[in-house]
Amino acid sequence: MRLQEFLARYDLDTVATVCGVERSLLERAYGAFAATGAVEGAGKVLAGPGLVQHGTGAQAARAAAVVQLLLGNIGVPGGGISYLGGAANEGLADAMGLSPDMFCGDLPWPTEGETTLQAWLEAHTEPAGAGSLRPRALVSALREWWGEEAAFDNDYGYDWLPKAPAGGASFSEALRTGLLQGCFLWGADLVGSASSGVAADDVGRLAWLVVTDGSPNLTATFWERVEDPSQQQTTVFQLPSAFGFEKAGIRASGGRLLQHAAAAVESAGESRTDAVIIGDMWERVFNLYDTKGGTATDPILKARWDYVTSDSIDLVKVAWAMNGYVVEDSDWDGGELVFLEGADGLRADGSTACGAAFLAGLWSNGASAADAAEQPVGRRDGADESGLGLFPGWGFTWPGNVRVRGNRASANLAGQPWVRERNLLTWEGESWACIDAPDFPILRDGRWLEPDNQAFPGTWEQVGLLVSDRLGDGPVPEHYEPLESPLNNRLNGAYASPVLLAAAAKASGAAGDDGAVDAAVADALAPDYSSMQADRAAYPIAAVINGSDGRDGARRALSETLAAAEPGCFVEMSASLARIRGLATGEWARVFNERGSVEAPVLVTDRIRPFQCEDNEGHYVCLNGMALGSEDAAAAMWGVLAPAAESPVGAARDVKGFLVDIEKA
Repeated sequence: MRLQEFLARYDLDTVATVCGVERSLLERAYGAFAATGAVEGAGKVLAGPGLVQHGTGAQAARAAAVVQLLLGNIGVPGGGISYLGGAANEGLADAMGLSPDMFCGDLPWPTEGETTLQAWLEAHTEPAGAGSLRPRALVSALREWWGEEAAFDNDYGYDWLPKAPAGGASFSEALRTGLLQGCFLWGADLVGSASSGVAADDVGRLAWLVVTDGSPNLTATFWERVEDPSQQQTTVFQLPSAFGFEKAGIRASGGRLLQHAAAAVESAGESRTDAVIIGDMWERVFNLYDTKGGTATDPILKARWDYVTSDSIDLVKVAWAMNGYVVEDSDWDGGELVFLEGADGLRADGSTACGAAFLAGLWSNGASAADAAEQPVGRRDGADESGLGLFPGWGFTWPGNVRVRGNRASANLAGQPWVRERNLLTWEGESWACIDAPDFPILRDGRWLEPDNQAFPGTWEQVGLLVSDRLGDGPVPEHYEPLESPLNNRLNGAYASPVLLAAAAKASGAAGDDGAVDAAVADALAPDYSSMQADRAAYPIAAVINGSDGRDGARRALSETLAAAEPGCFVEMSASLARIRGLATGEWARVFNERGSVEAPVLVTDRIRPFQCEDNEGHYVCLNGMALGSEDAAAAMWGVLAPAAESPVGAARDVKGFLVDIEKA
């Protein structure tokens, strides 16, 4: 009832006004999707970067999740939320510990306040659900990292892990404040990415930078984009690496599907695969510590590094480590291992080793341990007895080869499927019959668990949360305008999200100044929008960035066909705005605000139309694509125009909505 009361303000007329959509069209869309809330129906939300690349992106994603929960569209075939944007392996990369705030295996990185393993366990172990596996997951990961050196007496090497600052810090914030002295950048372009929040000046604060990429990279040449290059002290090491299709190994898609594949072609020129580069780098670093010593040598010299065959990293052995195995029963050198079948096999006593618990089961055939084709991740079985498009024998989906997350919700409280024709699992009185791998516990100590209401292992309650206290910007979704908007917020008394405005105060140099942050929140809650009027007058046009990063442009430049498909960046605008600014297709325009200025050619199109902005006609432009080749890269840096403040949830920026002006170049 409280949620219903809170959301009652979002009536059709209000939402239509805020979104600039005709009420009749909105009503038709709502009606069509609400109809999927029937037992025989299912509706899926297809979401791209436009959903999340906002300072309040977590609010939008949470709103979609709440809608799907209310309609019963979670855990059923054809339901859920599918994210279509970003790199194919983006989510997996974060879960593998490539995000600065996450430990390998999708575990929270230890902080300065968690000085012992016990402290970490007390802070992060949950009573049920996936969070209850964290003790087993962390200890097993430490056992893989340090082998026999990881023992009960030394907290399995927990002390050897570096500790992040208490309270955490985003990557861009760590750069700006000087917290980072050095950085390895692997397959990413921070300066060329509109959504990264990293400027060339931020990179210049590093003492050293290692950039590994297969194409020209704006971050590697950041000094070309700062005011005084002579003042930059950062040493940059650029390592040419192979592209994805030039590498063998396990590949990930955006739908959690993992597949093992051979390299399509040999890597070009002097580029090398990531495995070769990492192996070479490890050997050099280890030898330096071994011969010359240094600070904190134990984490390096005691590390387990049994992945090398014929002087290079063997990716098969890396897969063994990621899947996990029973230590005492396995002969690593002989290639005879007792693999884990799933995360349930993990133990917190050091008897199991596993680099990433959520991947357990992807390489579980011990009888053919060296043969990728005989492993779940190497399967190519196109059969689908379910008729639902599950294809359970084609590759491996993490975790546990579950094809439909939350699939317990496909059946009622008695364990009977809501729709027999779309059956994923059934309680047969004494046991479960599962067509899809169950995304919930079905056995305990060898006994079948009877049906209950626990369908969502991602929360310790194991139920869907319409209201959550686990996000940094509120327990329920709420609409806020971006930090810069031509519109006033009609839904509440704040101009923009108070949390985001507090982040903006920190981003502008007020970090640690509680007074400045409090003032930002006070301004946000005030119903007076006069502080924003000057910005609206000087920069009356809303802008949306559509493009990924400079790496894509650089790669397209290597292919004549791809370069012809999108030869560079351009500004897309309505015919109405083009008339006002005296612009035509093919002419060059300057897009600018107080943060920067970018020039690009114009495309006039009917796809973009003016919108109702309070009592006036409003306009927006789409800043599309990126320049091809590093010599023109400055023109692709749309991100310099966007506000720097980041959401406290996911660190997203307002790259899909901010204010600019435009004129003929």
